[in-house]
Amino acid sequence: VAVGQAVQAQRADRADDCEHAFNRMSKFHSGPFLIETKFDGWRIQLHRDGENIQYFSRNAIDHGALYGFTVFNDVIRTQVEQLTYFSGICRIVRVCVCV
Repeated sequence: VAVGQAVQAQRADRADDCEHAFNRMSKFHSGPFLIETKFDGWRIQLHRDGENIQYFSRNAIDHGALYGFTVFNDVIRTQVEQLTYFSGICRIVRVCVCV
């Protein structure tokens, strides 16, 4: 994983309902697993390197300025710094990738 290079996202097949998804996953995984609901909307990878923040789609397109995501830059910086501070990782994160 490298800042500024989009991570290839995993893509799952559609399931008819939760039971169908659970049964399919149980065939291949004997241990615990997680099933997430995909709500309508965007899945975005955030890449931060100092003050620079990039917003990649699952197809590795940087949508930051293209779709106006850059308006969130200050909020993202604050949230990442608070999250890492309160979780004890470190005081300030200057480089990170959030997927």
